[in-house]
Amino acid sequence: MTTTVRSDASGTYGALQVNGADVVKFDATGIILGAGRRLAQIVTYSTGAVATGTTPLPFDNTIPQSTEGDQYLSLAITPQNSASILEITIVAMLASSVVNNMTLALFQDSAVSSLAASTMLLGIADGIVAISLNHILTIGTTSTTTFKVRGGGSFAGTTTLNGVAGIVRFGGILSSRIIIKEYLP
Repeated sequence: MTTTVRSDASGTYGALQVNGADVVKFDATGIILGAGRRLAQIVTYSTGAVATGTTPLPFDNTIPQSTEGDQYLSLAITPQNSASILEITIVAMLASSVVNNMTLALFQDSAVSSLAASTMLLGIADGIVAISLNHILTIGTTSTTTFKVRGGGSFAGTTTLNGVAGIVRFGGILSSRIIIKEYLP
């Protein structure tokens, strides 16, 4: 495999190539991915604040619902193009007062069913895990839309975001985040 960076004679166009094929193109307006997609915007939210909840989020064969788990993060975006692709990345630091399957679920606006979910076994009570979730979708609107992240354990207990047993860890720099990237068509 050969990786090279090339540009046109004027220096206004460039590309990262692997074995002679452009895998990432870039110009003065932003990064162009693959088949001409440009990064339009990035919106982020990060918090080191502690939050707790006790609503279970079952580890079963059903799509997580908006009544399950507790909401810990949310972020709104106003897409520039209705055909844009959104890439949503979430990392949440979750602890439970009991051994638990900890789950994150992503919701959009007032939707009852989750768009995506991710889970991880927390093998000890009052341990902490970093759960990540990535989701990609074509947005279909230019209206402001809000993505919400709910989390919880499958068994009764107290879930803590960014800490353990309701107490902050690492002085508030242990944080959870949601990042939304919009790619133009």
